[in-house]
Amino acid sequence: MKNLPKISIITPSYNQADYLEDTIQSVIGQNYPNLEHILIDGGSNDGSLDIIKKYNQHFAHWQSQKDDGQSDAINQGFRKATGDIVAWLNSDDQYLPNTLHYIAQQFMQGENLQHKVVFGNCIKLNTDNLELKSTNVGWQASTFDIELTDYIVQPSSFWTREVWQQVGELNEDLDFGMDWDWYIRANRLNIPFEPTDRFLSVNRFHAEKKTTLGGMKRVRELSKVYKKYHDETTQKAYLKYHENDKYKGFRKWYRRLRLQRFAETDKAVHSFYFKKDISYEKFVNIIRM
Repeated sequence: MKNLPKISIITPSYNQADYLEDTIQSVIGQNYPNLEHILIDGGSNDGSLDIIKKYNQHFAHWQSQKDDGQSDAINQGFRKATGDIVAWLNSDDQYLPNTLHYIAQQFMQGENLQHKVVFGNCIKLNTDNLELKSTNVGWQASTFDIELTDYIVQPSSFWTREVWQQVGELNEDLDFGMDWDWYIRANRLNIPFEPTDRFLSVNRFHAEKKTTLGGMKRVRELSKVYKKYHDETTQKAYLKYHENDKYKGFRKWYRRLRLQRFAETDKAVHSFYFKKDISYEKFVNIIRM
């Protein structure tokens, strides 16, 4: 490819000194020649600034000042972005080698840039116990509904700046589901979504990670997304499942007795508890959020 498209990466960060340097190095290590890395720090006081200044020459822009949360920080970064392709990489995640060169190829058709959302697989690393898991977004995209379950792993997703402008900024009222809300809006504008089997990023989980600690606050927020884009019935079914541990107990008991030879566990839970609430098709989506 003669003319590589410009890629803008936004990194929001706040008190992530333990992970930030690895994130920055994963972007630098792409060796992508037409790169714009923008770092928006929320006024960290844990040593992050020393790390940022160490790599100062690698940023097109960086700042460290109080913001209104992660979504606000990401929006601020995208307002400064000038790339043809854009994405954000949180300060405790990493890109796998050669991800940006690969992504550039996925968006180019001859000399033309295709306007779409490209998303790939991800290695999920629990840094507390070093447990590894992997995703299968191709299968998930063919099986589930993006408007009912978020199967896209955010650090492995990219789109063009024109798509970003068309869909609009992240909803700053959301702390946990802002990426899913954005994907839903893109889907409703008929933006093409293109999965790839390639592994593009490492998504790190640890005790301090926001999504790990979200608990019921996260569940309640996502329930509002269900109500916004679907209806109150879907919202209530989602809350009913995630607010009560009895369904986990039922699953454990059902598998222990090996009853799945008669009916899949999901179908059994739906039949016993949710058949009057929502369809099975919706049920298998919402239990994964």
